[in-house]
Amino acid sequence: MTALPDGVEELARLHEQVYLHSHEHDPAQAGVLDADDFLGDDLVPGWLYLARKGGVLAGVSSVRLDQPLPMLGWLA
Repeated sequence: MTALPDGVEELARLHEQVYLHSHEHDPAQAGVLDADDFLGDDLVPGWLYLARKGGVLAGVSSVRLDQPLPMLGWLA
Protein backbone atom coordinates (compact mmCIF):
# COMPACT_ATOMS: atom_id res chain seq x y z
CA MET A 1 0.00 0.00 0.00
CA THR A 2 1.13 3.54 -0.75
CA ALA A 3 0.58 6.57 1.50
CA LEU A 4 -1.82 9.04 -0.07
CA PRO A 5 -0.45 12.31 -1.45
CA ASP A 6 -1.04 15.48 0.53
CA GLY A 7 -3.69 16.82 -1.89
CA VAL A 8 -6.91 17.24 0.08
CA GLU A 9 -9.10 17.48 -3.03
CA GLU A 10 -7.67 14.25 -4.44
CA LEU A 11 -8.30 12.49 -1.15
CA ALA A 12 -11.89 13.71 -1.04
CA ARG A 13 -12.47 12.45 -4.60
CA LEU A 14 -11.02 9.03 -3.75
CA HIS A 15 -13.26 8.65 -0.72
CA GLU A 16 -16.27 9.86 -2.70
CA GLN A 17 -15.51 7.38 -5.50
CA VAL A 18 -15.31 4.49 -3.03
CA TYR A 19 -18.49 5.62 -1.26
CA LEU A 20 -20.46 5.91 -4.49
CA HIS A 21 -19.18 2.55 -5.75
CA SER A 22 -20.10 0.76 -2.52
CA HIS A 23 -23.55 2.39 -2.36
CA GLU A 24 -24.76 1.73 -5.91
CA HIS A 25 -27.69 -0.18 -4.38
CA ASP A 26 -28.72 2.89 -2.35
CA PRO A 27 -27.22 6.05 -3.94
CA ALA A 28 -26.83 9.27 -1.98
CA GLN A 29 -29.09 12.18 -2.87
CA ALA A 30 -27.61 15.03 -4.89
CA GLY A 31 -25.83 17.57 -2.70
CA VAL A 32 -25.36 15.19 0.22
CA LEU A 33 -21.70 14.45 -0.44
CA ASP A 34 -19.05 17.08 0.14
CA ALA A 35 -15.43 17.05 1.28
CA ASP A 36 -16.43 17.40 4.95
CA ASP A 37 -18.14 14.01 4.75
CA PHE A 38 -14.79 12.40 3.97
CA LEU A 39 -12.25 14.82 5.48
CA GLY A 40 -13.43 15.75 8.94
CA ASP A 41 -11.23 16.93 11.81
CA ASP A 42 -11.34 13.38 13.21
CA LEU A 43 -9.12 11.92 10.44
CA VAL A 44 -5.58 10.81 11.32
CA PRO A 45 -3.61 12.14 8.30
CA GLY A 46 -0.69 9.74 8.71
CA TRP A 47 -3.01 6.74 8.38
CA LEU A 48 -4.69 7.51 5.06
CA TYR A 49 -3.81 4.89 2.47
CA LEU A 50 -4.80 3.74 -0.96
CA ALA A 51 -4.36 0.39 -2.66
CA ARG A 52 -3.78 -0.07 -6.36
CA LYS A 53 -4.08 -3.22 -8.42
CA GLY A 54 -2.46 -3.10 -11.83
CA GLY A 55 -2.14 0.68 -11.55
CA VAL A 56 -5.88 1.11 -10.91
CA LEU A 57 -7.38 2.30 -7.62
CA ALA A 58 -8.55 -0.76 -5.68
CA GLY A 59 -9.42 0.77 -2.32
CA VAL A 60 -8.84 3.33 0.38
CA SER A 61 -8.45 3.13 4.13
CA SER A 62 -8.72 5.80 6.80
CA VAL A 63 -8.51 5.93 10.57
CA ARG A 64 -10.72 8.28 12.54
CA LEU A 65 -10.22 9.29 16.16
CA ASP A 66 -13.90 8.92 17.05
CA GLN A 67 -14.22 5.28 15.88
CA PRO A 68 -12.74 2.14 17.45
CA LEU A 69 -11.80 0.52 14.11
CA PRO A 70 -10.36 1.77 10.80
CA MET A 71 -12.79 2.59 8.01
CA LEU A 72 -12.11 0.62 4.85
CA GLY A 73 -13.51 1.08 1.37
CA TRP A 74 -12.81 -1.18 -1.58
CA LEU A 75 -13.42 -1.02 -5.29
CA ALA A 76 -13.71 -4.11 -7.45
